[in-house]
Amino acid sequence: MQLIRTEDAVGSVLCHDITQIIPGVVKDAVFRKGHVVTEEDVPVLLSVGKEHLYVWEKQEGMLHENDAAEVLRQVCQGEHMNASEAKEGKIELTAQCDGLLKINREKLNQVNALGQIVLASRHGNFPVKKGDKIVGMRVVPLVIEEEKMNHVKELCGEEPIFTILPFHQMKVGIVTTGSEVYHGRITDKFTPVVKAKLEEAGMEVLGNVLCDDDSQMVTDAISEWIAKGAEFVVCTGGMSVDPDDRTPLSIRNATDEVITYGAPVLPGAMFMLAYKGEIPVAGLPGCVMYARRTIFDLVLPRIAAGERLSVEDFYSAWRRRTLPELRSMYLSEIVDLENNKMKENWGMNSFYVNLQAELADEKEELWAQTRIDGAEAGKKILLKGEPKDTDSVFVDEKGERIFQERISRPAKLVICGAGHVSMPIIRMGKMLGFHVTVVEDRPKFADDARRAEADQVYCEPFEDGLAKIKGDTDTWFVIVTRGHRYDTDCLRTILGKPRAYVGMMGSKRRTEIVKDQLEAEGVERDMLEAVHTPIGLKIAAETPEEIAVSIMAEIIQIEKQPCKERRIFQ
Repeated sequence: MQLIRTEDAVGSVLCHDITQIIPGVVKDAVFRKGHVVTEEDVPVLLSVGKEHLYVWEKQEGMLHENDAAEVLRQVCQGEHMNASEAKEGKIELTAQCDGLLKINREKLNQVNALGQIVLASRHGNFPVKKGDKIVGMRVVPLVIEEEKMNHVKELCGEEPIFTILPFHQMKVGIVTTGSEVYHGRITDKFTPVVKAKLEEAGMEVLGNVLCDDDSQMVTDAISEWIAKGAEFVVCTGGMSVDPDDRTPLSIRNATDEVITYGAPVLPGAMFMLAYKGEIPVAGLPGCVMYARRTIFDLVLPRIAAGERLSVEDFYSAWRRRTLPELRSMYLSEIVDLENNKMKENWGMNSFYVNLQAELADEKEELWAQTRIDGAEAGKKILLKGEPKDTDSVFVDEKGERIFQERISRPAKLVICGAGHVSMPIIRMGKMLGFHVTVVEDRPKFADDARRAEADQVYCEPFEDGLAKIKGDTDTWFVIVTRGHRYDTDCLRTILGKPRAYVGMMGSKRRTEIVKDQLEAEGVERDMLEAVHTPIGLKIAAETPEEIAVSIMAEIIQIEKQPCKERRIFQ
């Protein structure tokens, strides 16, 4: 900042607002912070008593707020958006068309975590209309480090944080189910509601077909709409688990893939979505007819935008913080990840460098403590191993509060074997947010694991595949092979690795054979007894799906235990 004569300030940038006061008339800023002074401005400035002005003095390595805001615009603005002019370090983006707002949340969080930068937006995966404001972005100080803005560009890469997917003018066929409507006993109140929602989303409704409570009749109606060119088929009613509700079966028979039957949304829990090729087919529960907003209002904009939904879109992941999230929270502000060094001019401390090193080391449990009270409020401490007190907030011996949280690495589920029981374990593991790795020595079964969408599949002998897995305190091993010989090979290798859990499926006799053999090889009995056999919670499971539920339930139960109650092997 520099103080200069007003007459010499032409072309300079004001560092603060200039207020004009005329009693009874006006009290407001005549010029705003960031305004570039012109020759015409000089008499006005002198008239409000400003013979000298504080103006921005350009410094090497520093950017003015408006220039920095332009950097933010570059990383934020996607297609179908208009940008306002930079003013006081702020730029706003508005929608050029109706569509679905998509947000890269990881990038958004990383940028907001840097400090001195604000990105405030609407929620993603919701519809926006032409002219709607999408996001406001600004730089808080008048000037900001150019290096920090370069870091923003590095974090975000080429793909913008915000994009708009324009709505498609899809052709839709409606299948109205229910004997009471089909036989004219009651007036159809469902179809008009659905039709209005579809048209609001810009879709063309081809018509509706009335069907009795006959699954084949409904299946045929769905297929006929698709044959007539429908790009989306909606079935109304008959979606409960009651025996006389046939719509779910009809949809299954008419499609290639069922994404979900049931959704964690109220109202709308009995919603169904399936696909015939790329054509979505939805089953709408009765609540859509009378409730103002339901699951259908969450799904419809995404279908209208041409998105193909997956099961992960319907279920929140059960998982702890992943390494990318941790980098967003702790590292991006202060650590040059590429060069593994602190940015000295950002005034940070060794906590973050130590954290980065410990995350890479993967040996011990990590905890972060932040002082809330006292002279050292804000100070962070990194702890290794289990702390004395594991509460999220506790009071120390000085009577000062401390916030504490466990820092976890990505949760990994390693499944040995890819038989019929493994398939639902893979799917449930993915649903719960695990990175799922499968080791299987038979190519056909390894392919089954890939089709079940395992993240990594090693098709090779069990010992060789497990040798590629490092293991850590967030790795959960499940042994479901086809025989005790393979169980032995797997367990022998796993017991030599850090782990949170190892469970082995099999009868009591079979598992004891494995344990006895490994004990004879020199493995300590205490370590063998810590293996969860029989695997899973006791819920009288019989089918592969039920067994998978029992196994994942046991893992969740153990994971949720306080550290002092868990046995973690390092």
